Amino acid sequence: MSMRNVLYTVFLICAGVVVGSCVANATASVPGLSWLGYGLSLGITEPLVLNLGVISLTFALTFNLSVSVVIFLAIFLLIGRFFKPWRS
Repeated sequence: MSMRNVLYTVFLICAGVVVGSCVANATASVPGLSWLGYGLSLGITEPLVLNLGVISLTFALTFNLSVSVVIFLAIFLLIGRFFKPWRS
């Protein structure tokens, strides 16, 4: 897999997550589409703090996954598989 394909796939994943999150937030108050916002949050909710006296490091990682993020991620990856801006 070439570097161009890897970067294209990372771009599609990021675009799918951003669009899916926007759709989940926009449809949260719509009665028929509120199910798109259902999801779960995974990760470390309380940050881990490492205080070394001179420097203080804070570690935290959270993934917010909703139904619309999964749907748009799949759509973007499927479309991106068949449409590439270059010929290979």
